[in-house]
Amino acid sequence: MLWWLTQSEIKESATFHSQDTLEFSLDKLPEGIQVPTGKYSLLPEKAVNGTHHYRIGHALAEHLINIALARRLEPKKLVFNYDPQLRKIALIGDIQGKSGWLQLQLLSVDSLEPEDHMLFSGVFDDGTPMDCDTCAKLFEVPAIEAGAAMITSDISDKLKAQTDSTTKNLLNVTGERNKIFFDDEIEKLETWAADLKDGLEAELGVLQKEITSLKREALQAVDLATKVELRKKAAIAEHRRNEKRKTLFEAQEDIEKQKDDLLANVEAKLNMQQKLEELFTIRWEVPKGA
Repeated sequence: MLWWLTQSEIKESATFHSQDTLEFSLDKLPEGIQVPTGKYSLLPEKAVNGTHHYRIGHALAEHLINIALARRLEPKKLVFNYDPQLRKIALIGDIQGKSGWLQLQLLSVDSLEPEDHMLFSGVFDDGTPMDCDTCAKLFEVPAIEAGAAMITSDISDKLKAQTDSTTKNLLNVTGERNKIFFDDEIEKLETWAADLKDGLEAELGVLQKEITSLKREALQAVDLATKVELRKKAAIAEHRRNEKRKTLFEAQEDIEKQKDDLLANVEAKLNMQQKLEELFTIRWEVPKGA
């Protein structure tokens, strides 16, 4: 997809070689960007001997993506020239000789994690809805612009109904995934708290037995020096016991704080905020083969 986008955006500034090698030569700088001219390749193993590794994140790629994202696309008619001899795509072969309308929307959801979804909707001229896979596969076929397109309110309503249905399904899936995430996170915190408590309480039990034993020995000792030494050891063990209790208390407080933070975050995101942005609408046609 980056290869196709780059071809579209800088066809006047670069020479594109075989798609098999995914290499192109940047002959002159596109407007608004300073990058080296020369050979670029999307394949890292070919980025040797002065060839630049071209990829998502490269300054030139990000520049071209941002230009494309900012471009406003008016409704147009596109004629897709499908040739099964070059590449066979069964879904497109099935719609040869047909035409219709297609729309792409960007759904942004602010939930527990920000999400972006590309939503296709489409309809054939006979009113039959297109499935999303067919819509997407169309854009793997070469196309030419064939003028502006004027969409009717009837077609617009049908596309909107599809988008609304897809949006509802996606939000339901997101809601279910959020519930699973919440349950998993709470379970992890509670398991961590239980393991920590069990481990420290076991250590406290051992220390308490040691303290009790030292004190008993001190009471039974016949000379003062031994009594003092045993009491000193008991005091040291008591100090360690108190530190363990403090550690347990602080750890439990930390876990409770993490629970509170998780609850506050989930509560703040209970009402998923969503934004729908139309990216483009096209009237499409796939002519019958010769």
